[in-house]
Amino acid sequence: MIKLSRVLPTAVLGIALTAGINNRAEAYAYAYSDLFVTDGVVTISTGGGITVLPASKSTAGAALGGSGTATNDAGSLADAAVAVGTGSAFPDSTTPLNNSWVLEGSSAGHKYSWADSQIISEQSATTTISTRQIAEGNTTDDTLASSNSETSSVTSMAFTVASGGGTFNFDFSAALNMLAEITSPHTGIQALASAKIEITIRDSSGGIVFNWIAGNADGTGVNELLTVNTFALTSSVSVITTGAQALNESGAFSVTSDHLAAGVYQLALTALVSEGVQAHAIPAPGILTLFGLGLVMLGFMQRRNKVTTKLAA
Repeated sequence: MIKLSRVLPTAVLGIALTAGINNRAEAYAYAYSDLFVTDGVVTISTGGGITVLPASKSTAGAALGGSGTATNDAGSLADAAVAVGTGSAFPDSTTPLNNSWVLEGSSAGHKYSWADSQIISEQSATTTISTRQIAEGNTTDDTLASSNSETSSVTSMAFTVASGGGTFNFDFSAALNMLAEITSPHTGIQALASAKIEITIRDSSGGIVFNWIAGNADGTGVNELLTVNTFALTSSVSVITTGAQALNESGAFSVTSDHLAAGVYQLALTALVSEGVQAHAIPAPGILTLFGLGLVMLGFMQRRNKVTTKLAA
């Protein structure tokens, strides 16, 4: 007959190990950021106008555990190919398609990162500026694992302001969707998603005369700045414990800078999104207690057996 005192320590260890394995399987972190800009129009009033039609650059990069790919494209309607982290395994078993903008979603059994960027249209007599960027990542592991991706687009153009000075104005609409989520009872995990739109104007010598980060109430290097912000467009969401934070907003924006001196200027519109998730599952305190108790009981049993053996001899 097997004694309970001999079975109990092993049982306690088994329970602790099983609980640890089950909890590690639950540990994952997930984040995405999706920024869609439409109806962008630059106007120069009181003399002057756009002299060089827009040019653009689009970049995307993604890494899983520090290894991945980077893509880029430049010229008219720049369109970076999808960037994917090395070793990514997607829930639907297929790599995201270029310009599909379809989220993969969180998963307790898949690790991945990917990003995509496109200049959809540029300003002309018949079209407005439109760009889209998306970054998404998910990770789950019982050791440190990370997923990071970032994508951006830059639209640039030259314009002049006639003698006597002029006013610069940029109107656009934007939709921003972000989520940072952790589903795990453990610590050592983080999830972050961010987005940013920035407008910079340089004079003919390269000096910055205008800089505005969308969502801010003011800017730098300008005499007067008037803004209309629907929501905090340049923003981020993050979590470091179990839970989720999300942002889903859309609206119109307008920024005006008065008193630009006569001259030639270069404008750059930058849109950027990124995600970063990290999972490091560690045993919960209750599991550590069970594990320690099992070890103590095993040590006690081995010591008692030695003593019993000596007495019997």
